[in-house]
Amino acid sequence: MSSIMKQKNDGQAGFTLIECLSAMVILMVGALGAAVLIINGINMQKHARNITAANAFAKDKVEHLRSLLPTSAASTGRPPGGNADADVANYNDLNSEPGGATPRFKRRWLVESSATPGVPANTHRVTIRVTSNKPDVLLPTIQMQALLTAN
Repeated sequence: MSSIMKQKNDGQAGFTLIECLSAMVILMVGALGAAVLIINGINMQKHARNITAANAFAKDKVEHLRSLLPTSAASTGRPPGGNADADVANYNDLNSEPGGATPRFKRRWLVESSATPGVPANTHRVTIRVTSNKPDVLLPTIQMQALLTAN
């Protein structure tokens, strides 16, 4: 054997293979933990974006119905009707998505005449419910209620 191979490694600085593998495992666990946090953060941001968009979609319908409600006892405006739980003609719609993509939300509304004592005449209680229209859109049911009175 050559003289180089006969030398002992005693006192030489360096890392053993086990130390290197242990360091790599610890580093990978930390990197995977960070990746999971990033993925969860992205999913939470998508969820919050959907809730915000659904709320805006519901508020838009409240404002639209406010413009249709009667302005006097003689006008008809938006007739009471609809159903917040099921599709009724002219009381539900879908949001529009750019490029003609499948709409994310379905919106249903219910318009009820309010015959509550102390509430002005021509007051309507409006209930709007927005739900997910696509299975991949995670969204709790958004419900909004408003009392709309004649101007």
